[in-house]
Amino acid sequence: MLSSNLIKLRPIQTKDLEKLNKWKNNYDISKNLGSGFQPISIDQQRNWMENMIDLTGNSRRFIIEESNGQAIGMVGLYNINFVNRNCDFGIYLGEKEYQGKGIGSTATRIIVDYAFNNLNLLKIKLLVNQNNPAINMYKKLGFIDVGKLKKERFIEGAFIDVILMEKYRDECD
Repeated sequence: MLSSNLIKLRPIQTKDLEKLNKWKNNYDISKNLGSGFQPISIDQQRNWMENMIDLTGNSRRFIIEESNGQAIGMVGLYNINFVNRNCDFGIYLGEKEYQGKGIGSTATRIIVDYAFNNLNLLKIKLLVNQNNPAINMYKKLGFIDVGKLKKERFIEGAFIDVILMEKYRDECD
């Protein structure tokens, strides 16, 4: 189990199906993710769960759980390349009342430590919408802005730029 005194990260389980489906179908959450808002049925989500649960491939997805055991979000490492020792990173808090309380920062710190010290990765990459306040959190955690993808995502009728950020193991706090 990956944990701090505030939260724990645990592998996704079948019991998380309804929460994951609720979050996937929440416009305010999904619109800012790479694939945009694309609601799916609980049956589609059920078919996808086997892939979400699998920790043997090139992704590691975890439920963010509050100290009382409530699932409140998801964090993951994606497209893990064990030859080049890098991966992509993604996170969201599905329960709005937990946003802005340091949980995202804590979950990011935990997963970064896991990536560098357990998976032996060298670099973590992320894409973030240019207007997302999480950019400040990523900078505080040592991610650096390495570029911009112009008009990369279509959100609410307009194309927006996306910032590419990276964090290297040898630059950890």
